[in-house]
Amino acid sequence: MTIICIKDRIMAADTGGFQGALIVDRAATKIVRSDDGALGGACGESSATAAFRAWFLLSKDYRRNAAAIHPLTFEKDSGFDCVWLEPDGSIWRMDWAGRPWRVACAFVATGAPYEMALGAMLAGASASTAVRICIQHHAYAAGDVVTAQCETTQERVA
Repeated sequence: MTIICIKDRIMAADTGGFQGALIVDRAATKIVRSDDGALGGACGESSATAAFRAWFLLSKDYRRNAAAIHPLTFEKDSGFDCVWLEPDGSIWRMDWAGRPWRVACAFVATGAPYEMALGAMLAGASASTAVRICIQHHAYAAGDVVTAQCETTQERVA
């Protein structure tokens, strides 16, 4: 279980690693940065999230056309879900069946306490504050808050 939030070009996540309801790690890596500056994170079974992180390090064009080029698929009950933030500011998701889509909202949350995180961000909380709230008040978020800022395309050129 996990919580990952994106708001205002910031991705935040907890560091708790779970096996069922048991916390087995408090330093799990959940956010990965690709060579083109995009940020990605996934939740679900550890094998699925590890596969996502390896897949995510591929090019931007490949990520956006994942289903057409090479589907990244998992069992429906694996709990897999992922989000990523592109350098152009767009937020993307992909479901367990490998279907990517662009999110139309200004922020997003995924993981066991995603509803709590969305409520916090709707009330004005930052991504990192929403993750902290989930860690403090939900059984399936743990550890520290880790954040990463996505560079804009213009910042990377300058």
